[in-house]
Amino acid sequence: MSAQEKVPTGESNPLYGCAIFVIILSIVGGIVCWVIYSGLKQNEEIGKFAVDVAEPLPVAEVSVETRSALEQKLTTFLTANAGGAASLTLDVPEMNALVVLAGEAGIADYRGMVRFTGMDATGKAFLADLVWPMNRLSLTDKSQRFLVGQASFEPYIDGQSMDLRIGTLAVPGKTVSEGFLRSLQNWPWLNLAKLNAQVAETMKRVGGFEFSADGKSFRLDTKAPGGETAAQ
Repeated sequence: MSAQEKVPTGESNPLYGCAIFVIILSIVGGIVCWVIYSGLKQNEEIGKFAVDVAEPLPVAEVSVETRSALEQKLTTFLTANAGGAASLTLDVPEMNALVVLAGEAGIADYRGMVRFTGMDATGKAFLADLVWPMNRLSLTDKSQRFLVGQASFEPYIDGQSMDLRIGTLAVPGKTVSEGFLRSLQNWPWLNLAKLNAQVAETMKRVGGFEFSADGKSFRLDTKAPGGETAAQ
């Protein structure tokens, strides 16, 4: 005997399918509207402190002697790091020179956008001037505007690698919203540099860092494959 065929006893209601479709569209539409609203809101917030025109920051002038000394210091560090634990100490002029060298090498080019001005030993942060280009959130206006101010960059180790995040941000005469600052604080600022395999591997090996008490230098220590850090 063949299996009994089950036949729906109630009438099919075409509005049922339409109702589900409307619900799905409503959910998707709500998400799209929220994204658009958030984008427009952020665009409005950025407009309160950004400027349409800004001169790039002066790029550090790196003398032949400074370049040679810094390149030798980096080579010594990377050679030691390749075989075990190593340490690298940099002061503010060297960090600005490193910005130039990294830009020239095509690793990450922040020339004219970031210029280090000091270190905060208590807050464990680098201090810097910024002229940061920002795209407009507009379908028609593709021109850039600029964030011109001062920021602190805090180094941190997240269990995977060392990176930098913005701690504070100030734009003279203007207010930066807390929401926008929080979004900036989520950006890992070394991600672009980490596209370079050697930089990425070095940052993964960082086991600690320290600012000098006088706020004039910064030292990072990498771990050997076995886990030990360089002896100080």
